[in-house]
Amino acid sequence: MITINKIIFQDHENHIKKTDKYLYRDGKIADKVLKYCTTCKKVWEKYNYKGNTNFFFYDNFPRYGKTKENCPNCK
Repeated sequence: MITINKIIFQDHENHIKKTDKYLYRDGKIADKVLKYCTTCKKVWEKYNYKGNTNFFFYDNFPRYGKTKENCPNCK
């Protein structure tokens, strides 16, 4: 006999399997966009908006997996 709890658990298990491949997508995209400056030891990103180029700097940010490239201020 199948109980309602078992049906809910199976549905939840199937949902996790379907969405599991998307759980870490944001981190992988961030690793491509964010860069680590070895001179000033900050994580930075280049941001284009309506033809203007801006640079954002992050002081307290994990640098694991980021590409190492000097920021525009240190070049």
